[in-house]
Amino acid sequence: MAPIINDHNPKAVDESTLTGTGRGGMLSDGFLRDEPIEAHLETDERAVFALSNAKSGVVRERVGGGDQRRFRPGDGYRAFAVLTDSRLHFLVGDTRNGGDGDFAVAVELADVEVVDHDDGLLSNELAVTTAADARWRFPCRTDLSDAVTYLDAASMAWMEVERQLDAARDAVVAASEAREDRAYDEAIERVREAMAATDAAREVDRELAADGVAAVRARIERMEGRIADVRDRILESRATNRMDVAETRWRDGAYAAAHDAFTAAHDDYVDLLSAVDGDFEESRRIRERLARVERSLTALERAPVERADDFRERAQEADDLAERGDLFERALDS
Repeated sequence: MAPIINDHNPKAVDESTLTGTGRGGMLSDGFLRDEPIEAHLETDERAVFALSNAKSGVVRERVGGGDQRRFRPGDGYRAFAVLTDSRLHFLVGDTRNGGDGDFAVAVELADVEVVDHDDGLLSNELAVTTAADARWRFPCRTDLSDAVTYLDAASMAWMEVERQLDAARDAVVAASEAREDRAYDEAIERVREAMAATDAAREVDRELAADGVAAVRARIERMEGRIADVRDRILESRATNRMDVAETRWRDGAYAAAHDAFTAAHDDYVDLLSAVDGDFEESRRIRERLARVERSLTALERAPVERADDFRERAQEADDLAERGDLFERALDS
């Protein structure tokens, strides 16, 4: 399936439309007055379609009627509906409604709920309803079928991205709560769910554009940062808990259980070290913890033999034969 945004779209927005300003004349189209269209876009935001009209401007109204307002361009200027990879911009040059200067508003594609259009004899109209129950109507003479198809598909993709990021956010919260309850295995499972959600969001990003969309990527990377942070805190908390368990088992003489707990803590610290490898101070701190675990393991592996030697020495010094036999048996067990 081809990406929703096609770099070879024959109707791609030309540079002059994005950079032009000023009033048009008899043989030239006008633009915005104060700043060009590109000034209203983020650095990595990509314009996909640019629709325009010279007199009708754009209408904003509430769903269900009422609170209607039309923003018309000033003499010689134009109104634009710019569809990008992340937003829908309505820009009106030198509008006289409410004062001099350009009118500009941007609608996030994730907030676009309904996309429609009417084909008229002399003019067509793009109609967009947002999550805030605002309806925007933009007349123009251009065939709107491609723009409407794009806007509908792109807004659905953006909504899916936001849905996946919401799922990741919920999983991160659940992971943090499980960590506080010392339910570390459950916490790690929630982290895996969060990572699966961001992976799904990246799949949608590739469906939007072959090289991805900068705004989507930024959202995903922020969430991935949160996931990494909570994962690291879970690993460290679990490692600390496993160290405590190991030392308790050691004191109780349960050497095998102690060894298993130390080894599990070692694995957690190794995973944590690989996650923080780029942070020198944090990496050094984790290496110190790891070295402590390794020293404990080395000492633990000697402990049964040392304990056996202690029982053997006590057995050799015992006068009572029954006691001597019991101590030798305990030495053999160790």
